[in-house]
Amino acid sequence: MSTVQPKQKEKDAMEAHPQPNDAHRLTNEAMPYARAAHDEYFESRRGVWDVGGRRAVVYNNNPWNDDHEGRLRGEELSRLRAAMGAAGFKELGIAYYSGEGAEQWEREGNKEPGYTYAMLVSMPRGKTISTLVDMYRKATWPTN
Repeated sequence: MSTVQPKQKEKDAMEAHPQPNDAHRLTNEAMPYARAAHDEYFESRRGVWDVGGRRAVVYNNNPWNDDHEGRLRGEELSRLRAAMGAAGFKELGIAYYSGEGAEQWEREGNKEPGYTYAMLVSMPRGKTISTLVDMYRKATWPTN
């Protein structure tokens, strides 16, 4: 799992702090991270970035083979969201991205909105990026 920082240009694009009720803008705010995860960190498959301001990004470049309905990755996301909520973390927005493979992604019959997702997360005071990394590991590999 990658904990590499996104490139400075992606961080610079995300300086504004979100308003909690602006879901559309928050989804748009997550999009540069989804692009960066897909285009520049594809090999890492999944990871968590600390992007400053008590915010982090959880990304996933790893949809399950032959799970065109997105059921397994959806279950992972459900486990992660439940763990985050119980620990006081808040999902601020999520964006999906497929890059140049978008047409192939759709042609293969995939129901998920994109190959890669990036979720923007607000971290509560007293919690660290390590807590989020541990929750993500458990959500994506529940037998560990």
